[in-house]
Amino acid sequence: MQIVGTTGAADWRWAWANSHLPEQFVEDSFEARAFGEDNGIAELASPSLAEDDLNALGWRLSAATVRLVNGLGVYCAPTKTGAVFLIIKSIQPAKAA
Repeated sequence: MQIVGTTGAADWRWAWANSHLPEQFVEDSFEARAFGEDNGIAELASPSLAEDDLNALGWRLSAATVRLVNGLGVYCAPTKTGAVFLIIKSIQPAKAA
C-alpha cells in the first residue's frame, strides 16, 4: 500500500506534501509530483488543491497516480474529517491453513 493523499474539510493534500507521513509510504505520490512537474500538470505538482467535490478530486488524482505507478487499484478510507486515499500495489494470496 502507498498513501496518495488525504481530503479534509477544505482541501486535498498530496501525501508527498504531508511531513507527518512516513516517507516509505508516500513514494508513489512523489512519482505523481515528478510527472506533473515534467509535464506541466499543476494538479499533480501542487501540494494542496481545493474543489467543491473533494471526494471526486481524490478519486481522480488517485486514479491518475495508480496508472502512473502501475498499481492495482485505489482504496478510500474515511476519517473523521475526510478520507485517506491509498494505492493497492500488490495482493498476496492467503496462506493455506
